Amino acid sequence: MNVKSFKYLGQLLKQYYAKYLWLALICGSLSSFGTIFLSYLTGEIINQIVAVHGQMQLILPTLSLFLCTLIITVITLWLTQRLTYQIAYLLIEKLRFMSLTKINELNLATLEQFGHGDLLSRLTNDTENIANALYQIGNTLFIGLTTIICATFMMLTMSFPLTLVVFCTTPLIFYFMSIVSRKSHHFTQAQQAILGDMTNFLNEYLPQKQLINNFQQVNNLNNRFQQKNQHLYEIGQKAQFIASLTNPLSRFVDHLTYALIGLIGGLLFFYAHKNAMIGVIASFTLYASQFAKPFIELAGLTNQIQIAQVGLERLAEIRHLPTEQQISTKTVRLNPQTEPLINFDHVAFGYTENRLIFQDLNFTLNNKQTLAIVGPTGVGKSTIINLIMRFAKPTKGTITLHDQNIQAIPLTQYYDLFGLVLQDTWLYEDTIYNNLCFGATNISNERFQEACQKMYLTNIINRLPKKEHTILSEANLSNGEKQLLTIARAYLKDPQILVLDEATSSLDVMTEQLVKEALQTLTKNRTSIIIAHHLSTIKHADKIIVLKDGKIIEQGTHQQLMNDQTSFYYDLYTNQYDN
Repeated sequence: MNVKSFKYLGQLLKQYYAKYLWLALICGSLSSFGTIFLSYLTGEIINQIVAVHGQMQLILPTLSLFLCTLIITVITLWLTQRLTYQIAYLLIEKLRFMSLTKINELNLATLEQFGHGDLLSRLTNDTENIANALYQIGNTLFIGLTTIICATFMMLTMSFPLTLVVFCTTPLIFYFMSIVSRKSHHFTQAQQAILGDMTNFLNEYLPQKQLINNFQQVNNLNNRFQQKNQHLYEIGQKAQFIASLTNPLSRFVDHLTYALIGLIGGLLFFYAHKNAMIGVIASFTLYASQFAKPFIELAGLTNQIQIAQVGLERLAEIRHLPTEQQISTKTVRLNPQTEPLINFDHVAFGYTENRLIFQDLNFTLNNKQTLAIVGPTGVGKSTIINLIMRFAKPTKGTITLHDQNIQAIPLTQYYDLFGLVLQDTWLYEDTIYNNLCFGATNISNERFQEACQKMYLTNIINRLPKKEHTILSEANLSNGEKQLLTIARAYLKDPQILVLDEATSSLDVMTEQLVKEALQTLTKNRTSIIIAHHLSTIKHADKIIVLKDGKIIEQGTHQQLMNDQTSFYYDLYTNQYDN
């Protein structure tokens, strides 16, 4: 076992759950001491039976003490297991929360290195494996540590030669464990990576069942999944087989110890050694068993420990990812009168240094203006939004807000200024009301009803069985209706700057016309940035910038751009709305 992998967990335990650790250690010590004392009483009872020639009434006090000790041992053992379980899952709860917090701090470029299913697997499968291993290891350590100490003391007092036999054979268990751990770690890593890949595969394809059926790709995807499943089976079988060798090997060492104790103990008995009575040998065998038990149990957990270790490594990979460095966490004073509001100054950006999407991007946006960004698919329109929203960081150049570098503004203050509506609707499983009020505070009923009316949601909500208190999954809303909800959600936040990234792309013609009117109301007296596929929705924009080949090739109002019939925008518009 790689102890370094569990060092971080130990720090968390010490910081947050020290009192539970002490309680578990005390209960475990009492339980193990009781187990050791039961072994001693067993030897005493055997000696008394031999001495009194079957007169049971003479050994009743020892039997009573044996029974009381047994009851205390069982109770403290239960408490130890209960506390260990609580420690393991409290720790994993903390670890999951810290991992999710870290993920939320990552910028988009870093986060896109991982599949959604793989991240999900790390936060669920890996953490559950860690919890199971912690529970098993905790039980072994809390109870086993005292057992080892007490058993060692009792064995030394009973027979030093036999104790040397135990000390000489026990290191063989660690030797076999280290060999097996080194051999199985590679396969365990591959096993957990394949599980993450399978989760990512299912997360990607299961929501697209209708499309997969339409393209008749069910068998193809089933075959791909079976290949992954077969690969997991083969790797998992190898990892399980190698890890499972520790249990029989450790038991072989244990049985070898028993044989040597019997052999040497028998020789001592035949030579009338004073410490080699039958009862002493019987008790010593029990002590030797108790001494070896924690090591054997730990060896039997090799597979779980390996899986937990890999899980810790996969979580550590997330934990060590670089987050966006904030220059300051103090609120920055922004002058709302400073123009321009947003300024791109010689901005270059690329997800890799050798492949830049933009090389020299320059434009400004003033207060309460509407800026529209248009261009062919894949030209980088959404990338500009990612840069403005600080989901990605410019490779070169600066972006300022009210003359302040946006990287110097604390994220909480910065995001308070923005309302975001994306092309892909995101709503969560809760009531319509809670979805609309997501991120907004102190929303009055009048304000809520106003938003519903302006976003043409009133009739949609009134037809639902519980109106705005209907759970989303029970509402049976269309994609267009869900998009209306996300637009109303941004309206209720009442941001200074509104960002619409293809917000009307999923709406039908009639709904789009209604939303165009609503958006004109929504963007009135508000700074707005719009990416639109339907160019008719941006005719009212104060400025339109046209992107092509990573550059701004044209900018102006809709009318200015349409007056130039040689412009690229003119071609885009006329091709879209020909006849």
